[in-house]
Amino acid sequence: MNSNESWFKLPNAIDAAMARARRQIDLLGEYRTRLIADVVTGKLDVREAAPGDAEDVAEEYTIEKEVPV
Repeated sequence: MNSNESWFKLPNAIDAAMARARRQIDLLGEYRTRLIADVVTGKLDVREAAPGDAEDVAEEYTIEKEVPV
């Protein structure tokens, strides 16, 4: 395969990657919609997932960076 042939395959690979990304975005949208519907209708209980205190949550997700000496 010469370099000219690989140029012809590149647009196809980009198109395929974009199609996969679009499909994943669509599936995530469907999942989001279903998740919201399940919470609203009571099929999914999220009360235990709610944080008790904003400060506790902030401490839990704080990332500390080490400073090189």
